[in-house]
Amino acid sequence: MFSSIFPALYRSSLRLLLTSGFFLVAFLGLNFAAVAQYTVRGTITDKETKEVLPFVSISVTGTTNGTASNANGEFTLVLKDLPRTLVFSELGHLRDTVRVTQANYTTPLQIALAAASVALPEVKVNSYPFQLVEKAFRQLQSNYSKKFYGKAYYRQLTRISDEPTELQEVVWNVKSNPARIEGTTISQGRYAAKQAATAFSNFSIYTRRYGLYDAGMDSTKSLALLSPNTVKNYLLELKGLLDQDSSTIAEITFETRPEIKYQSSGTIWINIETNKIVRYKMTQPSFTATSSNPNQKFKNPKLSVDMVFQPSDAPVSPSTTCRWT
Repeated sequence: MFSSIFPALYRSSLRLLLTSGFFLVAFLGLNFAAVAQYTVRGTITDKETKEVLPFVSISVTGTTNGTASNANGEFTLVLKDLPRTLVFSELGHLRDTVRVTQANYTTPLQIALAAASVALPEVKVNSYPFQLVEKAFRQLQSNYSKKFYGKAYYRQLTRISDEPTELQEVVWNVKSNPARIEGTTISQGRYAAKQAATAFSNFSIYTRRYGLYDAGMDSTKSLALLSPNTVKNYLLELKGLLDQDSSTIAEITFETRPEIKYQSSGTIWINIETNKIVRYKMTQPSFTATSSNPNQKFKNPKLSVDMVFQPSDAPVSPSTTCRWT
C-alpha cells in the first residue's frame, strides 16, 4: 500500500517553500485550502538533454499562488479560475510562460526549458570570487533585520530497501529573515508509518536551524562561507557568468581549506549587480544521524542543503530544500 501511495519520493527528503502570503500545498493530493477549481499537472525537462528538472519554481502571474516541481520534474498546481499564466523559473535555464485555459488545463503540460548561456570571464582574477562573496555577506548583514511571515511545507519520507516506511508532513507558520528561518509553529500535519526495523529522527530541526548567516554568532570565529573569514577558511573558484533574465549571475564553487577540521563544499550563485544570493548548495560530510535502533550504524552519512532565493521585490523568503543521505 505504501509503495503505491508514495511513488515519486526519494529517501528522507525535506522540502520547504516559504512565501509572504498564501502557500498552496499541492503534494500527494493534499488540499488544505479547499477552494480550488482547476488542477493543472505537468512535467518539466531540459529542452536539449530531455532530463527532468527538479525544484523549478512555478508561479501564477498576478497572484501569490505557486509551487515547485518535485525530484522527478513533476508538479501539481490548483487554480481558482481560468485563464491563468504560469511562469517557470530555474537557475541555469531561460524563464518560460504558459497560458492555461479551459481548453487545455486537463491535458498534462510538457514544459521544456532552454539552457541559459554561460560565459567564462575574459580575465580571471583570483580575488574576484572572494570580492563577490564578501559583498553578498555584507548585503545579508545589512538586511538581516527584515522579517518575513508566511507558510512552509515540510515532508520527510523514510525508505528502507526502497520501500516507504514512514512519512511526516507538516504545514508551518513561519517567521524568517533573508538568511534563515527564525521560528515555526505547526498549522496542520499528519503522520503515517508501518512497522519496520528502524525509524529515523525528525530532521526538520536541521532545516529550521540552518542559515547562511547568524548575527548572534561571533563573526571572528565563524566557519561559515558568508563571514569575514572566507579567505582564511575557503578555496573559491569562479566557474562562469550566467545570463539570467537580464541579470548576470556568477557561479562560484567553494570548499574548506584542507587544514580546516570542519569540511564542506558546494556552489553559490550571486547576482553581480545586486549582490544578492540567488542559490546556495552545500554538502557536509560526517553528518551525525540517529535512529530508533541502537545497534544500527550509518556509513558515510552527509547533509546536503539547497537554498533557492526568489528574485522578487515583494517580501518573499527563500524556497529551501534539504536532503539527508
